[in-house]
Formats: sequence, structure tokens, C-alpha cells
Amino acid sequence: MAYPIPTNREELLTLCRQPADSEILATAIVGIIQWARTQGQSLADLQAEILTEDQLLEPEQRQWLSELLLKTWQQLETTSATHSAESS
Repeated sequence: MAYPIPTNREELLTLCRQPADSEILATAIVGIIQWARTQGQSLADLQAEILTEDQLLEPEQRQWLSELLLKTWQQLETTSATHSAESS
């Protein structure tokens, strides 16, 4: 099942209410990155939020998620640049 990429906080929260699987996780990560960009956040800003101590994730999990954000952010930039070049 394909989930639409969330474009706002409400859609993201709705997505998070779905049973967790790899597709939901991937969709949520892309949505978070796109939302962060619209809010003017950088990759460093987003990673800093992820790496902040909390009760939800262990340090290793936060580090893994931070690295996943980095790879996804870079992939989205590459994909966006490719689409822009093809449109020109």
C-alpha cells in the first residue's frame, strides 16, 4: 500500500497512527524532511533534534536515525537535482 507523503503536521500525525512497518517509516522520514525544509531547518538542525536526549529512544537508536536522515536527505537532494535537470 502506498502512503502519500505527509505535507503538514496533521497528516504526519495521522500517518504515525498506522501500524508501523518499513513503508510507514520511509514515508514518515521523507515527510519530516520535507516539512523541516519548508520550515527553514537544515539537516544539522534536524539531526540535532533527533540526537537530543529523550525517554523514547536509546542513544544508539538516535544515532541510527540521524544517519538515516542524512542518507535520505542526500538522496532527496540528488533526486530533486536530477528531476530539475531533466525538466530544463
